Amino acid sequence: YEYCTKPEGKNLEALNLAAATYVLRGVHDKLFIFVSSQHSSTDRAVAGLMAALSPVVTQELLGVGRDCQCDVSAAAQHLAQLPSKCCPLEKLSCLMSCHEAVERAVEGGGGGGGDGGKGGAGGRGGCRV
Repeated sequence: YEYCTKPEGKNLEALNLAAATYVLRGVHDKLFIFVSSQHSSTDRAVAGLMAALSPVVTQELLGVGRDCQCDVSAAAQHLAQLPSKCCPLEKLSCLMSCHEAVERAVEGGGGGGGDGGKGGAGGRGGCRV
């Protein structure tokens, strides 16, 4: 990887990434139709189960401490974009955005604890993301 230390190497690496992304996007559109059709009944069953559980499953039921509970709707919006991503780097970026949104929600407050969800002096106390 000696070429990566030179400016030309970084440009070549960026060009390789761009070419791989272009190819993966084209292949994804053709293959996804086939793969998704093979699993459509399972997808429908899982989607139905998730829709039924969505109003029932709460953060408290999942074992999230009261002082760590927060609004993660922004993270859910990022995660909802995942199926539209075609290549691994796009998917990773989407997942990282989701993770960062969860971190912001946890660090930002809004929990159910008596101190406004701050866990004492700044932040969320024992909450870890």
